[in-house]
Amino acid sequence: MLKEKNTVVELTPEQSNPYLARPDHFEVTEADLPFHGQCGKNQREYQKLLKRGEIEANASNFANDAEAHPNVDTAKKPHTA
Repeated sequence: MLKEKNTVVELTPEQSNPYLARPDHFEVTEADLPFHGQCGKNQREYQKLLKRGEIEANASNFANDAEAHPNVDTAKKPHTA
């Protein structure tokens, strides 16, 4: 793969012409790890990354410190003077 990475790819006239080139004219290969290893090497690592991302995404989660609002369905009569 590293040897192929540093070589020039020979294109057909259809591939080198932007008006004639179609996606099915090109061979697409994937790297060793899907998504360049960003999803982990196995299912365990993938789940660990998901959990870590969830924690970091909710770093400013204010759900625990939220003000308790009264339930309007069970509210009593308003206090008027």
